[in-house]
Amino acid sequence: MELYNTGPGKIIPITSDISKKDEVRKLVDKISIQEPNGIQLLVNNAGIARDYATEFAGNPPPDFQDPLSISEHFWKSDPVSWQENFTTNCMGGYFLSIAFLPLLAKGCDVLPGYSSSIINVTSNSAFLKNTTRGHISYGASKAGRWLEI
Repeated sequence: MELYNTGPGKIIPITSDISKKDEVRKLVDKISIQEPNGIQLLVNNAGIARDYATEFAGNPPPDFQDPLSISEHFWKSDPVSWQENFTTNCMGGYFLSIAFLPLLAKGCDVLPGYSSSIINVTSNSAFLKNTTRGHISYGASKAGRWLEI
């Protein structure tokens, strides 16, 4: 962190479970105390991939020339995994951005002529089918996050 904290501002790395709205609220409250004049940047970099039943690292990939093989492989995908991926990767970033809007608005007043920003980190898995490596719900959730932008 010392390497990047060379300007007039500071980087505050904080971890939180953004899949839970009450945790997001606690995070905003904590930052509000630390930064009463607001913030200029929010980086949404959270992401999980829970497709253990279909990931290629732990399972042999299907024969992509055989529709039955593809169907059987991806049928193993667990609905709970889909829900967890979307809750964190899609909804979590949305609620985090919405919750931080007042602090971001305050941050604009600190540097006249500048506006605060939100950076949403997504994944090329949202667009390229060969990059998901079997993490289908991860790719879908990252595409959903990209569409929120």
